[in-house]
Amino acid sequence: MSIEIKNYEDLDTLMKETDDYLTYIDSDNHFFFDLEKKDQSTIRHMIKSSKLIDTMKILTNEDITPEFDYSEFSEFQDRVFNFSENLKNMKEKIDLDKFVASGQFCNFKTLKKLFKDLNLKDRFPNFNFKVYQEWLTNPPLAINNSKGETIEYDSYVVIKLLNLLHHMIFDEDDILLVFCGKEGSAKSTLASQIMLYMYTFITSVGLNNYEFKPELMFYVDLQKMQDFESELEYADYFRIIHFDEGDQLSRINFRDKSVIKYKSDLRRSRKKQRIRSIATPQIGELSQEIITTRTHFIFNTIMTTDNETKLLKKGICNLYIIPKGDFIYSDLNKREITRSEILTTLHEQLKNKENYYRPLPTDICVRQFKFGRHFGFDKKEYDEYIDKENKLVDEDDGFKLTSHQIYVMLKEMPDFGEWGFDTKDVISNRNYTLMRQLKTKFKKYFIKYPKVYHELKMKEEMLREFGK
Repeated sequence: MSIEIKNYEDLDTLMKETDDYLTYIDSDNHFFFDLEKKDQSTIRHMIKSSKLIDTMKILTNEDITPEFDYSEFSEFQDRVFNFSENLKNMKEKIDLDKFVASGQFCNFKTLKKLFKDLNLKDRFPNFNFKVYQEWLTNPPLAINNSKGETIEYDSYVVIKLLNLLHHMIFDEDDILLVFCGKEGSAKSTLASQIMLYMYTFITSVGLNNYEFKPELMFYVDLQKMQDFESELEYADYFRIIHFDEGDQLSRINFRDKSVIKYKSDLRRSRKKQRIRSIATPQIGELSQEIITTRTHFIFNTIMTTDNETKLLKKGICNLYIIPKGDFIYSDLNKREITRSEILTTLHEQLKNKENYYRPLPTDICVRQFKFGRHFGFDKKEYDEYIDKENKLVDEDDGFKLTSHQIYVMLKEMPDFGEWGFDTKDVISNRNYTLMRQLKTKFKKYFIKYPKVYHELKMKEEMLREFGK
């Protein structure tokens, strides 16, 4: 039941319909025939404690309440809203319970045999099937980040993520997620939360084991991200790699070698089983081939205005899924949506430049959910890392150097006496001054970020001693 009050004219009709509905489900009929007794009791208690029925009877009885003012109207709307939110949370709990009790996620006996037949133990030697079964039959809806902050997850999103990861293991596939939305709509926050959930799953069941650090997973420079991937072992499966500046993949950069390589890697590196994600302000910036042939989920973060504070409300997301099968059920639209309808709609949205910046149509959205404000990473650690990455040496023409490149140049740069500068010559003296300034910048960079310098030095020493 959708509960919304838009104006005074709707109020009388709404209250009558809601009164009839709540009275009906609060009666001793068989409305709750397919619910657990404890859930039935909880719902009845929620209805009675909300006092909506009594309030509506008072407000709709003109003999008792001939008039009511705006504050009473506003208070009633708040009660309706709170009641609706409580019902929504209850429904999510029931949906998850039904998912668990509906005959399990799959037949685990058959699945275990398939795992053996596919020789996946060779690929994932530390895989714990018992823990895996526990995750799929009773998935957690809350996970703590490294600071102990609790991040709660939407049950629908959790089920769909686990299903995607399930296919990834047994189908030898990869994952591509896209996060889009206006600047400031908390795309990066949501991305880090989703990354934390997948990382916790991956490490818990023994698919891989690596550190959950932004510098190993979160990138703002395409070339640096590709350099990192190139250094990974082929069998370093289930690595999570997020690119937070998806506008670098814009269609206008289609001739850029890094962009061409990224698209090529998406097509050719499925067997590496990587989890990639992209954040971009506008999904229209990305090419159609990325969206319609490689993307699995699209998280569209949106903002609304709080009527009381007049401030922006964040933490709302529309989820779009391009299913592997022929259709998917939309919880938002209460209907099955075919894969072809989703792809056709996206194609129409993306084929014309004037549509690039239009919001994605909600008629193919499968779920709208809320998410919290806590980062998956330690927020302070993340902010320091992003600040460092954004302060890479930039020349006026836009040329960038990564911290690794700065380290190599500073380390290998010969003494200026060996360069042959002639300080008596105007041009040569100017070049000498420019190079000294550049070297000073390099030194200041590592003075500000000594940890980066020591990490690069240690990595170099380890490579020298143990090889790649």
